[in-house]
Amino acid sequence: MTDAMPADIQAPIRGGKAGHFDRLGAAVPAMAVVDRRLAILTGQSDLSQNPLSPDQRRFLAEIAPPDVDQVLTGFPFADDQGVGAARPSLFAASIANARQYLWSLGDARYRALAARAVSRLLGATRKDLILVTGSCGLAIVTAALPQRQPNRGVRCTVLALGPVGRPPPDWVRFQAVVGRRDFWSRALYRGRVDAVIDAGHLGYWTSREARAIAARLANSGVDR
Repeated sequence: MTDAMPADIQAPIRGGKAGHFDRLGAAVPAMAVVDRRLAILTGQSDLSQNPLSPDQRRFLAEIAPPDVDQVLTGFPFADDQGVGAARPSLFAASIANARQYLWSLGDARYRALAARAVSRLLGATRKDLILVTGSCGLAIVTAALPQRQPNRGVRCTVLALGPVGRPPPDWVRFQAVVGRRDFWSRALYRGRVDAVIDAGHLGYWTSREARAIAARLANSGVDR
């Protein structure tokens, strides 16, 4: 898939590459520094906005321990732009996610912008950053994280639900969960699988099994 798509395909996607990259590179306010932070990182179904879905917000609320700060907006974690807006069609969402997956693999500017967004989270977290990724969110976070652990020693955990892409660097604590009915993850992920659950590619955020795994991981905090 290329960026030179016909206008009749571009239109329903509601956001092109240039505008999306501008959003990733826009100035953002400083983030409050906390000991522990929890965020969801997925590809954006609509390149012009970044809200979490209601199911994703419920997922965060159900797995987060009291001492963990929840990031209530999606990647690149800048604002709540798009909350309440109409969701794109499944076709448009699939095209948008495929583009971000390809950019994470081969577009140097996209990788740098993704690294900027994730570094903002790392820099504002003292001890423990937990990232729950969905689908190509794994490819994005793998492209964004540095190959070596930051000197401050903050622990970073990635829980990949229905992963698409490669595992993160070795210094990251990592778990991968794949659904028995998830064709896309089984086809596009090559790495260790820690749990297989009863879910399809779009079913992780409402899965009791996925929530239980994520809650255990979020509650296995650090004591420093």
